[in-house]
Order: sequence, then C-alpha cells, then structure tokens
Amino acid sequence: MAFSLRPYQIESVHGVEEVLAFDSQAVVTIATGGGKSAVISALALDYEKSGYNVVVLTNLTALIPQLSKHLDELGIPHNIVKAGSHRTEPDAKVWLIMEQSFHANKRKELKINCNLLIKDEFHHGKGQKRYEDIARDLAPDWTVGFTATPMDEKAYLMHGVDTSQMIQTGDMKRLTEEKWLSPLKFFVPHWAEDVDYSSLSNSSND
Repeated sequence: MAFSLRPYQIESVHGVEEVLAFDSQAVVTIATGGGKSAVISALALDYEKSGYNVVVLTNLTALIPQLSKHLDELGIPHNIVKAGSHRTEPDAKVWLIMEQSFHANKRKELKINCNLLIKDEFHHGKGQKRYEDIARDLAPDWTVGFTATPMDEKAYLMHGVDTSQMIQTGDMKRLTEEKWLSPLKFFVPHWAEDVDYSSLSNSSND
C-alpha cells in the first residue's frame, strides 16, 4: 500500500469483513479527523481485488478529490461521477460518485452493477429519500456506512441500524489517548462568567 493504516483503521477493515460475513449492512464509526477516507479506500481495494464492483458514495464535494487521491495511491482504477469532473477508466470496478450528481437519469444511463455500496457521512443518507432511492436502484449485496455521529437528532441509534452491525474502533477518547488526535480544549472568556443569564428564556430545544 502507498500509505500505512493505523491500528484502529486496520481493526475497522477487519470488523467490516466480519460483519458482512453474516449481515448485509455494516456501520463504521470513526471520530472526525480519524481518517475515514483511508479505511474506505482500503475496503475498496480488498473487495475490488476479490472481483467485486464497488460504489463509493459521498455528498461532500471536498471528499471526491481526497478519496480519488487515496485510490490512486493504492493503484485502484476508478471512475468518477461528479458534475464538472467526470473520470472514466475502462474496466474499472470502483466508482466514486457525488450523490447530488447521481440523479435518476444518470443512474439509468450508467446502469452500474454494484456489489458493495460504501456511503460516507451515513447519518446524512440513511432514511433520507435521495440516498434511499440511489440504494434501491443500485441494489447492492452489501452496504457499509461511515460516520462520526451514528446517533440521530434525539440521540438514538440511526433508524434501521442494529448494534450488531456497528464497528466502533476509532472513538474520540481512544484516538486522543493514542495521540492520533489533539486533546480538546475549551476556553471561556472571563467576561462571559459575569453575564446574568437568568432572564433568558428557551424555546423548544434551543
């Protein structure tokens, strides 16, 4: 590999493979800054080498070049579907797709055969119409979701996800203790401690 995976990233890859041996869905939680793109690329490499077709789906523009760079480093031929930056490589088994560009007509045009669907920012897809429409049309054998926040707005586990499908190897506490991430520090200005907030009212959850 052109880059080395960290221990918790290797555990994530193995964890996905173990879950997908008995289930069609796995969810990987890694803290922000923990290198989800590296794990996604390593998974794509493993499944591509085994002859499977892989679709990596993201809704964040900045992740397209980042993921493409990792895939190039691993020597993985891949196609890119994104408005303004398409890339086509003959016989490539990996597709890197911008969710917003993958509308129904584009899906009909490309007719992608998908064995493994990898969805980044899974909490911004699972249960939402655009992603669910894409997943329905791709009809993958397996789905792997990546997220730093597997909980919904009410602090419950995302709908349609079971705890047995979760791979939690890179939480903030572990990554900070192992010095992969800098410790969080909070700073409160002195003047804020002297403000009288007693007359403020709240509205709903605000």
